[in-house]
Amino acid sequence: MCFGVLYAGHAQAGCLQGQEAFTSCQIEGKDKEVFVCFDDQIATYRYGPKNGAADLFLSETIRDVDFEPWSGFRQGDLRKRHVL
Repeated sequence: MCFGVLYAGHAQAGCLQGQEAFTSCQIEGKDKEVFVCFDDQIATYRYGPKNGAADLFLSETIRDVDFEPWSGFRQGDLRKRHVL
């Protein structure tokens, strides 16, 4: 399970210099974390140990990145709300 926490000072540590964090989370029970960061040119994804070299690092130009905001609800959560 991944717990998403975005603290401005901590989140920036996982980003390249000049980028800001879009989101980040620490993997429960492991010393691993995920950072998604961006600037006006590039979006990056980093997965790996805290304070260590990334196990996986991806980057793409902002122009080629697309995303769909997540509401925070799973489909089942929405059904339960409508049933009540």
